[in-house]
Amino acid sequence: MRIHEWIKLLGALCCGLILISSSYQTVFAEEIDCQGTLGTVTVDNVRVPSDTTCTLNGTRVEGTIKVESNATLRATGIAVIGNIQAENANQVEVLGNSMVGGSIQVVQSGGARIETVQVTQDILFDTNTQQLRAAGNRIGGNLQAFQNTGGVEIANNTIDGNLQCKENNPAPTGGNNTVQGSKEDQCAQLSGGGGGGGDETCNSTLGTITVENLRVPDNATCVLNGTRVEGNIEIETDATLRATGVQVEGNVQAENARRVEVLSNSTVGGNIQIVQSGAARIDTVRIDGDILFDENSRSLSATSNRIGGNLQVFQNTGGVVVANNTIDGNLQCKENNPVPVGGGNIVEGNKEDQCASLRWVSVIQLPVIF
Repeated sequence: MRIHEWIKLLGALCCGLILISSSYQTVFAEEIDCQGTLGTVTVDNVRVPSDTTCTLNGTRVEGTIKVESNATLRATGIAVIGNIQAENANQVEVLGNSMVGGSIQVVQSGGARIETVQVTQDILFDTNTQQLRAAGNRIGGNLQAFQNTGGVEIANNTIDGNLQCKENNPAPTGGNNTVQGSKEDQCAQLSGGGGGGGDETCNSTLGTITVENLRVPDNATCVLNGTRVEGNIEIETDATLRATGVQVEGNVQAENARRVEVLSNSTVGGNIQIVQSGAARIDTVRIDGDILFDENSRSLSATSNRIGGNLQVFQNTGGVVVANNTIDGNLQCKENNPVPVGGGNIVEGNKEDQCASLRWVSVIQLPVIF
């Protein structure tokens, strides 16, 4: 065979290999439909079809995630090379130290939570109808919130670009954002690098972040895990607070609330006041001020706490357990029906009225703490 014929043959083989290689790339660049759960696998593009729910746990996506009409995405600890795009979706949650190489865009959808995520480009919330939250994120571009009607919380983000908020009703809330660019329009006061913004509204879960004052709005449930609150916590009508390992510099105040739980070596620099509410459980908490249970209708429990002031229990009707507390002030109980039960309390001041001689009753008779 002559030399020029060998050259032609080699050229043909090379072209064939290139075509084969290209065909393999096409095969591997498929779009995966997710309507269940994916774990620690690597996929190309992901589509969440209409009316389905996709859960991603530690998944790596080498392309883009698209969330379609009325679909839900719940993603924790994921790595996405491209964008996350949701239009007319039901809910989008990206949490738990996830990484997104592009942007997160939630448009004309329901609600969204973007928390503790590293986003190389932008976060966009545009014309959504339910609660939106962007907290604890590291954003390489802009954070933009436009024309949303379900409420927007923007807190504790580090933003290399601009923080831009327009035509949202209600106006966004939050604070403690570090913004390298401009803080514009409705978000002009949400920086908080030194002075802080407004109250933090909580109707989902907050982890180990620092916030200023915290409000649990009507009918909402707020879960705090290791959160630091530099001011007060206020729990509003029919709202629920579940707080574990928290640090509160001010007070915890509940009026007409449904339920309040403060547990597990939490610290409160002021008072805990539960008034005209439902149930409450305060266990293994250090309180510099007082605990007050006043005119509540369901079961109450104060156990194993270190109380710098008084423990006061007045006019409650759902049953009260007071046990194993160390109280620097007084233990005062009046007009409760049934009378409080318990024991094992160390009281530096006075033990008064119904709590002058607390006693245990049988387990069957104890109020149910649920």
